[in-house]
Amino acid sequence: MATSDIVMTLPQKITPCPIIEAVVEIRFSSSIPPDAIFGLVYESFKDIFPSKPIDLPILQLPAQIRNADPNLIYQAHYRFSHNGFLLQIGPKTISVINKDEYVGWAAFSLKIKECFNKMKSINVIEKTKRFGLRYINFFEGQNIFDKLNLEISIDGKTIIGDETYLSSIKKTEDFVSNLKLSNSSKMERKGKETQGSLIDIDIFCEENGNTIYDNLDDILEKAHDAEKVIFFGLLKEAFLKELNPEY
Repeated sequence: MATSDIVMTLPQKITPCPIIEAVVEIRFSSSIPPDAIFGLVYESFKDIFPSKPIDLPILQLPAQIRNADPNLIYQAHYRFSHNGFLLQIGPKTISVINKDEYVGWAAFSLKIKECFNKMKSINVIEKTKRFGLRYINFFEGQNIFDKLNLEISIDGKTIIGDETYLSSIKKTEDFVSNLKLSNSSKMERKGKETQGSLIDIDIFCEENGNTIYDNLDDILEKAHDAEKVIFFGLLKEAFLKELNPEY
């Protein structure tokens, strides 16, 4: 059965919505000097991100260190914000983020496409290196492992404890999925620190060319479908009913 056939039976919305952050990122190479990239983006995005950008902490490091460390070269340098969306840009990365109150896939994907079409119009990206779609779900005050279709045991006895962190990377035909689960995560919510469970799903693919950029709309939808299959496949039926699914 194709992924699209499976997704048709999955909820379009659950309440309360556990999504605290949704991110789409493209990593790329460019022949344009790094400082010039920011200038082009700043001018082009003024109409949809009119506020002044914020310098991110990585800019406090010398350029030699940023450029030499493989863990830093794809870090964003500046952040724009407007109407619940963030745009982060670096010399080799651009990401569109919906944080705190999730607006829904229709509105989020529209903003993603608007931003990446802007990038296409200024010819900054020479080759795409990685596409990623990530959803971070937080369940305040809950032990999520009791409510998942997941069993981990030794000699028939569960090894899930009060503080359990699990990570799994799985390759499929189109994507790699990086799933992280925790029942003891701390998050700042509405100005106060709270504890609960985390379902963190990162769907990504890598290349050294233009396939991702040329087929972005299709890849975006397929990645979102893949993320939904993983997320809802984890939830026990009784727990899903508690979340008031809308189909």
